[in-house]
Amino acid sequence: MSTPLRKMRTRSLVAKLQYGSKRLVSRLRAESPRTTTFESCPTTLPKLLTQALLIEARAITLETETRRASVAVRNVSDAPIVLFPSIHRLPESQATSIMVMPLMAELRAGEATRIDYILVAGHADTEQLFRARFAWLESSRSADCQEAEASIPLLVRPSELRSLDDPQHALSASLTPHGDVIIQNEGEHLVFVSPIIALLPSNRTFVIAQRYIAPRSWQLCREVDPEARSLAIRVTAERICGTPTFTVDIPLQTSSPPDPYRTLY
Repeated sequence: MSTPLRKMRTRSLVAKLQYGSKRLVSRLRAESPRTTTFESCPTTLPKLLTQALLIEARAITLETETRRASVAVRNVSDAPIVLFPSIHRLPESQATSIMVMPLMAELRAGEATRIDYILVAGHADTEQLFRARFAWLESSRSADCQEAEASIPLLVRPSELRSLDDPQHALSASLTPHGDVIIQNEGEHLVFVSPIIALLPSNRTFVIAQRYIAPRSWQLCREVDPEARSLAIRVTAERICGTPTFTVDIPLQTSSPPDPYRTLY
């Protein structure tokens, strides 16, 4: 079987499994005597429900060589819950597909299970970022229709890429005559940064749209320095789970605005 056809069939299988999971969730909610319309549910979640699920990791790393990773989750509440794991694909992570197993799990009070993530299609030559999502609700008949949700980062890392402590050194930055700042990542690793960036030497700050810069991509921040006089930007590097590490100053080169139809990945 040709590689493109195999990828298409694998992605089709993943899509069918996800569609089947959504239909199952909808049917369970429709058949449950405790479920009403969304509008009839309270707008705030009880504290016990939001704290019912313990995810025993702050991030997941999936190596392309093993093609599998897992995370342990535990129901730490006093009531049974139904858990629905899923994967959220970020725009820069279109080259790979991940399957989640199981698609649904019922956990009694104090019970734990493992959620598996399997790389089923695509070959990544750069790091790819996803979000592992967890939605849950109480499964007892006396419970109402409220749900809770949490997510953690899931990093797909090519096995040939070694982990770096300082991938932010692959960043470069430029300043256009209109005061736009362009931050580029020419490396193969994801770079996680604080969304608050400082202009130097003025120390004025601006906010970028997301907390990471994907490999071979750029972020454009429009009109953050209208006078176009800044000499550098100060970036706070973060770990994948959001913990700040240290700051790095990146000199600003002069540049023209990037072509919005061109991507670097």
